[in-house]
Amino acid sequence: MKETLKVARHKVDQTQSQADSLESANQATRLKIAELNKKIEEAQTERLEKTHEFEDRLVELSANFKHARRFHTDDNLKSEIKQTEAHTQQLGEDAEKRKNEIEHLTTVLEELRLERESKKQPEPEIPIEVQQMVYEMFKNEHEQVKAKADEMNSELQELKAEKEKLKNWKPPELPPDDQTVA
Repeated sequence: MKETLKVARHKVDQTQSQADSLESANQATRLKIAELNKKIEEAQTERLEKTHEFEDRLVELSANFKHARRFHTDDNLKSEIKQTEAHTQQLGEDAEKRKNEIEHLTTVLEELRLERESKKQPEPEIPIEVQQMVYEMFKNEHEQVKAKADEMNSELQELKAEKEKLKNWKPPELPPDDQTVA
């Protein structure tokens, strides 16, 4: 009987050990399942957020395309071309005025120099420092006017190029079913 009791106890210990081992394995598996469920939930949340971001971006792009489609009508383009032409013409006129001013000042200075040489008068009583200062002022003004004229000519060329782009622009063709959208 003692021996049977010993064998039974040994069997109970063995069974208890197996049960503890299975419980440990089950606990580890539960932890892995909980971790995997958490990762799945995070992935679903991230996918949902990305989907919402994508939908928002699509809505924004759609609105931009509708706005662009309305803006790039023939009437709007014609208006832009007219404004560009008017601005180009104004810049051309301003550049021509500046050019004429430069030519006039150059002519006046040359006439004064020739007049002075023809009279062969003694040196004027204007001190040389004042003469140099006046010369530098005219020279600086001439350089500023020339720089402004060059800048205006450059802008005029850019506007002409932009005008040509606008004249050559053609609106994209829309599929027949999209033409009802306004």
